[in-house]
Amino acid sequence: MNDNIQLTESENATSTTDVYQEDIGLKQKFFNTRGRLNRKRYWLRVLCVLGVSYIIGYVISAVVDNVIWPYVGSALKEIIEYITFGGFTLLILIDGILILLLSIRRLHDTNNSGRCLLLNLLLFIIYLIVITYNSNIFENLAVFVFMFIILPVIFFTVLNVLFLGIQEGTEGPNQYGSDPLGNSVNNA
Repeated sequence: MNDNIQLTESENATSTTDVYQEDIGLKQKFFNTRGRLNRKRYWLRVLCVLGVSYIIGYVISAVVDNVIWPYVGSALKEIIEYITFGGFTLLILIDGILILLLSIRRLHDTNNSGRCLLLNLLLFIIYLIVITYNSNIFENLAVFVFMFIILPVIFFTVLNVLFLGIQEGTEGPNQYGSDPLGNSVNNA
């Protein structure tokens, strides 16, 4: 009788660890670093993040160009340019954070830690430190921010997205969870 109870408990333990549980809600889909994410879900979520950002950017541009810009004086135009530029910079940084969170889960699918992304972050910080000391060649802050902050963030993000979107995940469960494709070592 006790053997049946132990067998049932072990079956329950293996069934919960070998079965991939779908992400439910925006928080689990985009703001989570635990578990694994296969290539298809990774690409769909990255394209969703970029698509929503494109739409928000388009709306901001349309409102500024068609509603605000024609009715302000020349004194306010420079302020509006900086506010708009700051909004786009914030939008790009939010995209970078969301894609970073998705990339950590994608790395988990390849049985790698999210710490692999810290190398890119370290290179980016070193790059910013070196460029900051040579920033006197740029008088316009917007050009400096775009050239040395936004473009490198976009560059590293694109490289990570492409690399992680192409690399195949490990089959079966690994240290970060069960296989999101449902494959297991026993089924293969």
